[in-house]
Amino acid sequence: MTEIRMALPQEEEQLLDFINLVFSQVRVPHDFEALLPKVYAHPGFCRLHAVAAEKGRIRATIALLPETLRVNGDHTLQMGYVGSVATHPKARGRGYMQRLMALLIEKARQEQLDFLALGGQRQRYGHYGFENGCAEAFFTVTAKNARLGLAEAEPLRIQEIADAADPLLDDVHKLCNRQSLICLRDRDRLPEILRSYGGRLWALLRQNAFAGYLYAQGDDVPELSLLHEEDADAAVKAWLAGRSRACFTVPLCNRSRMAALQRYAESLDIRDSQMLLILNWQRVLTACFSLACQTRSMLDGGVCVAIENEGVYHISIHQQHCEIRQTAESPELTLTRTEATGLFFSAASLTLCDHPLLRNWLPLPLTVPVPDQF
Repeated sequence: MTEIRMALPQEEEQLLDFINLVFSQVRVPHDFEALLPKVYAHPGFCRLHAVAAEKGRIRATIALLPETLRVNGDHTLQMGYVGSVATHPKARGRGYMQRLMALLIEKARQEQLDFLALGGQRQRYGHYGFENGCAEAFFTVTAKNARLGLAEAEPLRIQEIADAADPLLDDVHKLCNRQSLICLRDRDRLPEILRSYGGRLWALLRQNAFAGYLYAQGDDVPELSLLHEEDADAAVKAWLAGRSRACFTVPLCNRSRMAALQRYAESLDIRDSQMLLILNWQRVLTACFSLACQTRSMLDGGVCVAIENEGVYHISIHQQHCEIRQTAESPELTLTRTEATGLFFSAASLTLCDHPLLRNWLPLPLTVPVPDQF
């Protein structure tokens, strides 16, 4: 008989071995204790995992990492990141993952999470209600771009932070808390969080004074945070020194960073970086519209949108202030939940949205930074 349940404390060693085995067979060898130390380097990670077990042997697992995402400093969203999705090769086709995903989604609803996120193949997770979202900008900058386009920028000095006792970590932690879209990060766990997925943490210094930090994977930079946004050129120039090219990820809400990089970057790609399952539309839309109103010009007006099995929402903006409420009014648009996710949060809205107001408003800024992912 197959058990579908949460993992037990005594199964942690078997669970970690199982995840490493399955992922290593599909891709390069995996060591999740090193890859995600924020989760797997500590006892107790079993509480995050649902398992399908046969006679005490784990045959499939899926995990949900709860996080608090702060949006614009004024809103917090309770979210869960889905990861470590693994089925033993000899146990595939038995429907285990469908039952495990249903268990985790129900658990997320019981814990009143606002949304779930994950990375993966679209049709595989679309089966469970996830849809592409988290539109972000990806700028590719070459050494030649930096040399010719940033000739006047005086580069900052870069210094790696590898020691948990490094006093620069205090500065990094304070700056983390200033970002517009960031998961709450514990100061003492910061080194582990910023080592996720083989990442490395670097401080940006001007005459030994802290100016910002970047989280890098190889040559690429999924997260760059600065005390003063006007230092963006100097930070890019410093990072490109000795490198042939790099990709800088920029949330759509950081308009000044996008404008700076667009001046000299070799290419710009705006695409969806994750998949979303929205559980509390009222809270998520309120937080994201609020951030959008704070970061770019939004046309005044209102629209009613019906989301299947969720309700009808009246969205109005007046002088850069938004109001979102449920209503009994007749909707202008009626959407399924996946259609609504794509409309509000996908890069596809940039070209496919025909509604005059929504075309100005969308896509909304919602993303989970790479170090906070699972």
